[in-house]
Amino acid sequence: METDPRSDAQPREDGAAPESGAAPPAAEAAPPAADAPEGAAPEAAEPEGGGPEAAAPAEEQAEAVQHDLDELQAKARERDEFLALAQRTQADFENFRKRVARDAGAAVDKGVRKLAEELFPAL
Repeated sequence: METDPRSDAQPREDGAAPESGAAPPAAEAAPPAADAPEGAAPEAAEPEGGGPEAAAPAEEQAEAVQHDLDELQAKARERDEFLALAQRTQADFENFRKRVARDAGAAVDKGVRKLAEELFPAL
């Protein structure tokens, strides 16, 4: 087993703390696969997206996106319906509150008038 030239007692050149169990430097990394051309990315070994195999996942993805969009639009319509219902309910409650306040004021006025009519002949 080789020893790391950087020991725990020596600081690193970049000023960072020494790493324990660090990955080997890039030069000591595993060599590229023998069947891949040198310098080629691993993705280059796969067939390009021109075949029918690539079209099927794209179509499935497009259908999935369209399905999600349809669901989102349905949820937005449902949200709008609930919002309209909540706004109507709030307006109905506000109208009820005003009507009750108006009726209560009218009842007080009626009671005062009735009391005044009963007391007026006594004066």
